[in-house]
Amino acid sequence: MSVVEVRRSPVLGLPVVTYRVMSGDPRGPFCIPFELSGMEPLGLNLMGPVRQLNMSQTRLAHTTRGLHVSNTGKYCFAPLEGAGFWNPVVDLTGPASPTYGGWEAFELVPGTALYVPPGYGNGLQALGDGAVYLYMLDGDFDPQGERVVDLSDPDIGIAWPNPTLEVSAKDAAGMSLLEYTRQLRGATDR
Repeated sequence: MSVVEVRRSPVLGLPVVTYRVMSGDPRGPFCIPFELSGMEPLGLNLMGPVRQLNMSQTRLAHTTRGLHVSNTGKYCFAPLEGAGFWNPVVDLTGPASPTYGGWEAFELVPGTALYVPPGYGNGLQALGDGAVYLYMLDGDFDPQGERVVDLSDPDIGIAWPNPTLEVSAKDAAGMSLLEYTRQLRGATDR
């Protein structure tokens, strides 16, 4: 079994998976970052069937992405070698949640994976040049269903570890938490 431990994060209660990275082979390391048969005995069935596997590479350290909110669950992990990511997650499920607007950050490096449920905002900051981010979705990506919340919104208050560098136009135009909350309330009033 490659999954060693599944723990719940202290603030948002998100599942954080520790998996074994096997080294010692002269050809290079090996790991299995997602193993349903290893997770189920630990009481964790993270997601429905995997519908999509995505990979993004970030050219420069401190490049920042997010906060992306979607209606699909996302299982995120870093590749075996190279730089990892600092990965803040924000509860954006709705004002009824006791942790709504709260955030927690994780360092995604080889041996660590994170499940981000639907409705949570996901951000990234590359910890080194050429960092690669891998994630599986339990639904098809729907660009119309994705929302972007301002990664520097003071009402959320994410304390990024490094100055943000190279943010996309889409991410720079993210809405505030207040505007996002109004959109959620408008959607439930219909």
